[in-house]
This record gives sequence, structure tokens and C-alpha cells, in this order.
Amino acid sequence: MKYRTFIIATLLITSVGLADSTDALFDQLFGDQLKQVRSTRATDDDAELAARMVDAAGKLDDSPALRKRLFTEGYTLGLRDARKGHAVAIRAAEQLLRRDPGQRAQWENKLLDVYNLAWRQAPRAERAEKQAALVAKLIEVADQRDQ
Repeated sequence: MKYRTFIIATLLITSVGLADSTDALFDQLFGDQLKQVRSTRATDDDAELAARMVDAAGKLDDSPALRKRLFTEGYTLGLRDARKGHAVAIRAAEQLLRRDPGQRAQWENKLLDVYNLAWRQAPRAERAEKQAALVAKLIEVADQRDQ
């Protein structure tokens, strides 16, 4: 019993250390930029930073925790900008769907949320195209859930 408690305690301490190092590395790489972007009312800088985060995450193979954090932050920032950010948020959610199968339902819902947001916030001339993309994604997700 003591041995199991020791192993569990060691795993918890190790995972906390990994989380701390992931947060520290994220802050080192993007912390200042994220603070700056969040301090402005403009959203185009959010989309640009989101794209850099998603691009960086796609190149990471040795740090799954940092990769997930970058995709998640990229998704969140991308939601703020209708012009370019929604496409970045979609890329991030699709990558998380592929790389985090344990959270599949959560990321499918977030992906549908951004497709819906893109449709609702689209200029009138683009609404039919965005609506068609939303409907296609709804059907795709429903088909996958039925399997």
C-alpha cells in the first residue's frame, strides 16, 4: 500500500512539474506577445498571434502539453477576429481533434461553434458560403458520431 501511495505521489509531483515547465515555456515564448495582444481593442493582432501559435504547435513533436496549449490559445485568440481569426481557430480545433482523441466531443463542439460564429459574423456577401460550410461540418460530425 505504501508503495502505491509513493508511486501516485511521484506521478502527481512529476505532472505538476511538467505543467509548470509547460506554462513557463509558453510564457517565455508567447507571454509578452499575448499580454500585448489582449491589451488592444483591435482583433487583427489576435489573429496574427493565433496563426503564429498554431504554426508553432504544428511543428512541435516532443512536447504534447505545449503543443496542446498553443493550439488551445490559438483557437481562443482566433475566435476574436472574424476576418482571419476564424480560419485559424478552425485549424487549431481540427488539429486538436486529430491529436487529442480523448477530448473528441469537446473539440467537435468547439469546431462547430467556430463554424457557426464564422457564419453569423460573415459579411452578407459571404454568408451563403459560410452557411454551406457550417451545414457540411454539422453533417460530417453527425456522421462520425453515428459510427
